[in-house]
Amino acid sequence: MAPQSGFFAYPGNKMTNPSQAQVEANRNNSKHGRGPDTSRGKKRSSQNAIRHGLTGRMAVLPAEDMEVYKTFSKELVDSLNPETPMERQLA
Repeated sequence: MAPQSGFFAYPGNKMTNPSQAQVEANRNNSKHGRGPDTSRGKKRSSQNAIRHGLTGRMAVLPAEDMEVYKTFSKELVDSLNPETPMERQLA
């Protein structure tokens, strides 16, 4: 079997074609780890992309209290007294 087209990058920007052993190892490894199969695993992995700060998808984690967060957020925004839409967005 001929190696797949493509290159592997190594430190120092040296580009080489993959060896037959690397191609076979990649094929074997690709048969594993296709993601979770169970609903519990899917639910857990769905939280992998949670980010902090402005890019966060979730403001409150599942174990936290949404009402406490809403109260805190309102108090914080009110204390900043934003007057324009941009100020409200940044608050």
